[in-house]
Amino acid sequence: MHKWIMIIVLASILLVSCGTGDRDETKANWRTGTQAIEMSFLQGTPPTVLYDGDVFDIAVEIWNRGASPLVGDLYLTGFDDSIFSGITKRPLPISVEQHKTKYNTEGGYQLIRESGRILMPEGSDTFSTTIKAVACYFYETMSDVQVCGGSGAE
Repeated sequence: MHKWIMIIVLASILLVSCGTGDRDETKANWRTGTQAIEMSFLQGTPPTVLYDGDVFDIAVEIWNRGASPLVGDLYLTGFDDSIFSGITKRPLPISVEQHKTKYNTEGGYQLIRESGRILMPEGSDTFSTTIKAVACYFYETMSDVQVCGGSGAE
């Protein structure tokens, strides 16, 4: 009797563990898609209105939504560095090793922050500019194709 109970328990475990179950298609297809990098300025940076002498921050959020590590540079452009003192036009390093995987479908994240001060030119009342963030990065894309072989090529 004890032997039959053990056989039934083992058979039940095998049936439950080998069941088909529902597959999460997101995890099954984590390497597909058209996303790689997403960038946005952190809300409130830079402020929309600044006055002479104000100190301010610029913060750029970078998300790696692709299936490869993200390495490159971020450039802040569109401003006069004699007015926006302290903000650099030199490349700022991007390095997001975290990427999408079967277990991490969100990818990785990096925040790049710069601080500066407004120095208005003599005699200027107002000044308007559009600050841009430009990313230059190395990336890997994989593609495949199905090929059928046989004895009779047509």
